Amino acid sequence: TRTGVYGAMFIAALIALCHVADGALQGSERLQIAREALQKVPSNTRFATIVRDSLDKVGAASDWLTGYESIHARYRQYTHCTIVQEIGTLMNTLKFAESIDHGFCLQVSQGNDTDSFGATAGSMLGCFFGAGYLEPRWLQPLNNQLRHGLADCHEYDLNRLAGRMGRLPALAFGEFHQRGAEAH
Repeated sequence: TRTGVYGAMFIAALIALCHVADGALQGSERLQIAREALQKVPSNTRFATIVRDSLDKVGAASDWLTGYESIHARYRQYTHCTIVQEIGTLMNTLKFAESIDHGFCLQVSQGNDTDSFGATAGSMLGCFFGAGYLEPRWLQPLNNQLRHGLADCHEYDLNRLAGRMGRLPALAFGEFHQRGAEAH
């Protein structure tokens, strides 16, 4: 439905903006990234209303648990995979994550669509914190091997694939991305 499409647009903008965000932002300052991403979806939609409400709730929270409880109390009627609670909990994770792995653990701990939004939080925070901020314990079991069933993708070397993906922002954003990288 439209809400899912707007959610995908918002998350794509959020991750893209995390590439060029100031990695020194803390707490509620990080929510400005989500406010900027919200400008990339129609403002008069149910999705935008949910995001604005979630930003207010998470912005007012003094800690991660309070943020989660506020989002869950307001949107508990929506089940997992409907993006409503997940989008609020993603912003809660953005505000309170201390690292990439801390963040995806926070995201998964909030329930709902844990696999998809755990991965989304990891992507968002990986872009925000930057290369080298994921603890090796998460990568070592993979032995630099990517396992997938994609028919037209024959890349199985995780480091090589990560390197190619890491170059995508420069290809997509060119000079804009370079200026953002220099700001870090």
